Order: sequence, then C-alpha cells, then structure tokens
Amino acid sequence: MRIALDIDPATGIAPPLVGPERAAGHGFAGIAFADPWNLPAQDLRQSLVRARLPLAAIAAPPPNYAGGPPGWAGRAGGGARFASDLRRVLRLAAILRPELIVLRPGPDIDAGALAAALRAAREAAPEQAFLLPSEAGHLPLDRARDLAATARMKLTGRAEDLENLPEGTLAGFAKIRTMRPTDLVHRLAAMDWPGWVVVSGDAARRTGWLSPYLRA
Repeated sequence: MRIALDIDPATGIAPPLVGPERAAGHGFAGIAFADPWNLPAQDLRQSLVRARLPLAAIAAPPPNYAGGPPGWAGRAGGGARFASDLRRVLRLAAILRPELIVLRPGPDIDAGALAAALRAAREAAPEQAFLLPSEAGHLPLDRARDLAATARMKLTGRAEDLENLPEGTLAGFAKIRTMRPTDLVHRLAAMDWPGWVVVSGDAARRTGWLSPYLRA
C-alpha cells in the first residue's frame, strides 16, 4: 500500500510547488495533483524531482477558460471538446508523468458519449493508465464497469466504498476523503492493498492517524 497526498491549492495544506517536499518529509510515498492546470508544468515536475516522489494521479478534464463546459468524458455532443482537452491532458502528462489519469465524466452523462470518449483516450495514449471513477455520473456500478471494460480500463473508487466494489474492479487506486478513517486504512493495509491510497488534504490535515502507514 502506497499512500499519496492529494495536493490542491484550495485546501491550504501546502502550495503545490512546495507540497511534494513537505509530503515527503511526512513520509508520504507519492503525490496526486487535484488541480495542476494553473501552474507551470516544468515547475511542478521539478517539485516532484526535488521531493523524490512519484506522481500517483492527475484528474481530467482541465478547466475551460473560455467559459464553456470542460471536456467531460460523458457529455453528449462534447466529443470535440473532450478530444481537445485530452490533447492538453496528455501534453501535461508527458511532463508530469502521472501513473494514472482519472477521466471524470461530468454531470448528466450520456453512456454512448462516455464509451466513445474512453475508447478515444485509450487510442490516443495506449501506454497510459486511465481510470473511470466508480461513482461516474451516478451510473449503476455494473454499467460503469462495463463501459470501462470496453476501453480496457478499470474503475477508481472512493476508499470508503471499497467493500461495495466487486473484487478486481479497482486498478490500484482508492481515495480517502473522510477525516480519520483509521479502520479503513488498517483494512487496506491488512489486505496488502497493491496500489495507491490517495488521501485528501482534509483527511491528512493531521497526519498522526496515518503515521503507522507512512514511510519512516
């Protein structure tokens, strides 16, 4: 089990450019960037290099600065916007080198549009690991799983929901948002969870409860 700190400027935990070094000092094994879009990519990369930490994940799409909706993966009629935003995501990924890119489908998703977007992402970057959130647009879990399978993807999941997800569904990524999920982390450690557990800034504000699971 590798624990990554999700760094978002809105949390106030640490500015992203110094956050990786502070996270490394606390014993986190990696970083996830909730919102890497407004900072110089090379500076973010150097902050990871200085901290000697890998980037577990970034989430897509980026904001739409033109004022329209971003390129949600599941938006009906949004294929062109998704393709444009995907190119931007992959340019950033080439610099930051995230292990995983989480493709958020957005609100009011269209299953056909989502399936097409997932296939497009896989075709555009066949070596990149993409994940679809298990709570994708309030789709039934079996439908979300089927859509991911068509694009040879797996689902991410909120770690709080881990027990409700079928075995083998999660692709080495779970996210903790609650403040002190000690029992949950203990269960993940006991089952030798093979991938990333990404802890939100709020959940990690005090790292005392995490100490047994962080690197010395």
